[in-house]
Amino acid sequence: MILSKFCVDIRSPQGRSCIRDCQNMHRSIMRLFHCTRKDGNIQYRFNPDKMDVYILSEKEPDLQDVPKGMIHRGQKDMSGWEQAVAEGNCYRFNVLAAPTKKVATDGVKNSRRRFLRMPEERMEWMQRKADQSGFVLLEAQELNDTSIYGKHPEETGGAFYSHAVCYQGILKVTDREKFCMAWKKGIGSGRAYGQGLLLLARV
Repeated sequence: MILSKFCVDIRSPQGRSCIRDCQNMHRSIMRLFHCTRKDGNIQYRFNPDKMDVYILSEKEPDLQDVPKGMIHRGQKDMSGWEQAVAEGNCYRFNVLAAPTKKVATDGVKNSRRRFLRMPEERMEWMQRKADQSGFVLLEAQELNDTSIYGKHPEETGGAFYSHAVCYQGILKVTDREKFCMAWKKGIGSGRAYGQGLLLLARV
């Protein structure tokens, strides 16, 4: 896996558009890889405080085709880091995630995701994801929640909003295989729009 860092140039109209609309951010990031998000195993996380974008992917981004409004800051091959992961390892983590549950709606074929409003529900959701992802939470807290705006073409739904919560704390690996898969794939929904990427630092 490759971890890349880019910076959004707020002097650029394209950069400002990425900040305002998560669909534009998604398009700009996907342009770097010339494949679908799932085929490239691509996740990202945008930090609005510093205008940084971290991207985790199976292959290197195409630096000959960096979209306007984004500046490449560096990248790192994470294979050595992955090989060092072991059960019992502890990491500080930070993740922007969408704690939701599916709710059936009368007259609608597919269930819809509903954002969990209660902090207790959201923490229970995070604990379930931890169990499914091969780790336990030693410490965890919500930092903030955020509303994310995007706009599809009108024929495919138009404007949309989603909600996400930033969690941080310390986790302990209990199942190496599940943990590495969660790190590569992300957790929860909204992964096309900058949610689910586990940012980790060894304790």
